Amino acid sequence: DERQRQEGAARLLRLLSRHCPRLLRTYCAPILQTLLTRLRTTLHAPTASELLLALGELVRTTPRSVEPQAQELLDILVAALQRPSASSTRARAALSALEALLCSASPSALSPPPYERYPSLLDTLLASVATEQSEGARRSVARVLGVLGALEPRKYRD
Repeated sequence: DERQRQEGAARLLRLLSRHCPRLLRTYCAPILQTLLTRLRTTLHAPTASELLLALGELVRTTPRSVEPQAQELLDILVAALQRPSASSTRARAALSALEALLCSASPSALSPPPYERYPSLLDTLLASVATEQSEGARRSVARVLGVLGALEPRKYRD
């Protein structure tokens, strides 16, 4: 089946990113473009989850190579988090990839700051802390909130 093949390919790419980082650095640009294209068109939740996990590993492995596409990656990851029909595995994968991107990208690559660019991001993250059953997932959301940093309280209230 085509979906299982795509899911397996994404899983293999994720494992290659983790265990063969020097190999992936050479081919980062075409791999990243392929992942972005697949993420925009994939509706199947398990495949999308594997693609998001592979994206997170690629970001962890080759942070400097993905910085030029940081804003586009952020768009895709926030959209995956805010998607109302998102499965919990897809949301967790998007959260993992978002954490990797926020930890590895320079502040100039993510300008304007994510809270300014996505005003509903904080609400989405806080809602997932409240509704998430898994302690590990709540911890992951807390790490993302910590990496995003503090807010100006007066700006957020307005």
